[in-house]
Amino acid sequence: MSALEGASAADASSRSHTLGSARRPPKPAPALPLCHLPRGTKTLPPGARHGLIARRAPTPAELTPGIAAAFARESYRRGETATLTVAHEVGGLRLQLFRSGPEARRTTGNVTMNGVAVTPKRWLGSPRAGGTFRVKVGAWPSGLYFARLRGSDGRVGFAPFVVRPTALGEHDVAVVLPTLTWQAYNLRDEDGDGTGDSCADWSRRTIRLGRPYLNRGVPSGFRRYDLPFLRWLAQHGPAADVLSQSDLEAASGPVLSSGRTISSSSRAITSTSPSGSTT
Repeated sequence: MSALEGASAADASSRSHTLGSARRPPKPAPALPLCHLPRGTKTLPPGARHGLIARRAPTPAELTPGIAAAFARESYRRGETATLTVAHEVGGLRLQLFRSGPEARRTTGNVTMNGVAVTPKRWLGSPRAGGTFRVKVGAWPSGLYFARLRGSDGRVGFAPFVVRPTALGEHDVAVVLPTLTWQAYNLRDEDGDGTGDSCADWSRRTIRLGRPYLNRGVPSGFRRYDLPFLRWLAQHGPAADVLSQSDLEAASGPVLSSGRTISSSSRAITSTSPSGSTT
């Protein structure tokens, strides 16, 4: 079986992500989860208090034309099959997967991701809007990876995802990437009201996770906050279990109390649990 093949409707199974209470995803994309920020959350993302994120329209730079695509989940294990959705029609589409961090090439600007290729280029044809593809995750080290998509018209897009360990505890160090915070900063305006749909707008209680990022698919602030840490980790740091924020939430108490070191690469949303504790 090839690493990339057309996805069936059964692969678009729904998943609900909740920070506080269960909510079902809104139409028209029921396969994608929700982020619910409950009342009483004590920690705001950086800049939210100053109105830098909340209730503003995306800037022209954030709206740089590209290919909007996203993976259905924040992370996948080695050997799993990831589902990638392309939001709009693209002609002559090609895809290649990369690992972020080990690359020697310096990244400039906020609309580009560089990395070390882990797959050859794949031809996807000319998918219609909402087309989905299955992408096989290889036997790669745990870390941050991304798909680079390029159309025949020259447009480029990126779609990041985490490759988590097969079992938490493969290494003595775990690194949590701020995947929920990336969506909190994602100002993609899906409801068409002229402002970005963001968890950092505290008048908004829910947003959809799994949305394509602006900036051609690069999470907001990635080059400034996250990439330097990923490059240090890949080139000089210890081997680590790299996790999404949802992976950390799903981890069991015994694993987290085993004396392991857990580090966050940068920013992370802090949420209040139903018991009232802040995590």
